[in-house]
Amino acid sequence: MLVTKKMFAVLMVVLLSFGFFTAVNPVEADIVTIVDHVWSFNTGESVGIQDTVHNVTLVFTVYTGSLNGTVNCNVDSNMGTLYVTPTTSGSLYNNNTSSSGVYLYVNGLLFTGVFSFIAGTPFTITWTYTAPSDSEPIIFGSDNMQLYFLDTAKTVNTVTAYGLEPDYGNSFTSFTDTSVGSVTYGFRVWVVGRDGTETELTEGTPVATLNRTATGAGYQNNTWTAPETVLNVGLDCLKVVVYVSFGGGAYTAKATYVSDCFMNTYILYQTWTFSLYTSATIGASTVTSFAFGNVDYKSGIFGIGLGEADDYDVMSYFLNVGDYVQFVLYKYQQIFGALGFYALLFIICLGPLYVKTRNIGVIVFTLVIFGGSGGIVWALAPSPLSFFIWFILILGLAAITFKLAK
Repeated sequence: MLVTKKMFAVLMVVLLSFGFFTAVNPVEADIVTIVDHVWSFNTGESVGIQDTVHNVTLVFTVYTGSLNGTVNCNVDSNMGTLYVTPTTSGSLYNNNTSSSGVYLYVNGLLFTGVFSFIAGTPFTITWTYTAPSDSEPIIFGSDNMQLYFLDTAKTVNTVTAYGLEPDYGNSFTSFTDTSVGSVTYGFRVWVVGRDGTETELTEGTPVATLNRTATGAGYQNNTWTAPETVLNVGLDCLKVVVYVSFGGGAYTAKATYVSDCFMNTYILYQTWTFSLYTSATIGASTVTSFAFGNVDYKSGIFGIGLGEADDYDVMSYFLNVGDYVQFVLYKYQQIFGALGFYALLFIICLGPLYVKTRNIGVIVFTLVIFGGSGGIVWALAPSPLSFFIWFILILGLAAITFKLAK
């Protein structure tokens, strides 16, 4: 069978698309394992862990007491795990931030402050690595939306906490406390700006309180009316903290959640419903817990009202954050739709080229060179030059299209 030029070109499209436009499986990093390492640290001394797989250093400080014992460590391409068997008691402070994309957990719970340990009781410190993203997630909120409490960590506007997302996740986490008397849960809410500035909406006191005075388990709900609050479009997020109190005593913060930034102009004056899956066994002492994260524990906030931003608010956001390409393209994408816009762009740029040359190979070559994030140009060009390359590319395509149309 003869292989024509067109057939060869089609074959090249398939091969090059597979090479340039699909994700490549990462090469697994070396596995680092340390067994039966002995620790001996006193109050005020720091513990350092060098993760050579992810190229990060983790630092902890002995806050009270001392940390003596045996440590086993395992680090692979996905996560690191530190197994500690202490022979002394005390507490450990987490000195790390998540700016590098490393999130830490102690015994499966997000490690953001001080953790107390007891002699003879093993504990586990786990860290997961998330590669930094070029784009920040944005929530286009509505006048009646929900945000679920997730058990995965994230950092938004300098706040590191559990996620607060429009959909629930695949796993769950629970917090357990033991004390005496009835148990009450409550919530406080803040708006957090891009620079980390926090503005509380709940006036310093937990709201939408949930009480358990007898043994039981299940969802508990209560409401709170949010004040109308102006948002910086695309720059402000929500932070929510769950508190617990026993026997009418002081509240203690238990878990913090943070949302992505909202592409909205303001929070509506509207009633929110807080829903939390709680359980309690009340007798001589009280054992209580709350759970969140997946389909079995859909704890979260419902009925959140957000004012819709118009197209020019969104375009101003892209301009303010330096995304000039999206600033130019956004309005066109709203008119034609994302798929329709790119189809139109494809026809305008490559249609005249094919009409003039009648050679599909030219189209293939153009796609390989400029084919989105998988194209050769974008693979080789450093990020700071992307805007300059876009500018030159647009001018060049305009000149070629003009010349071919003559």
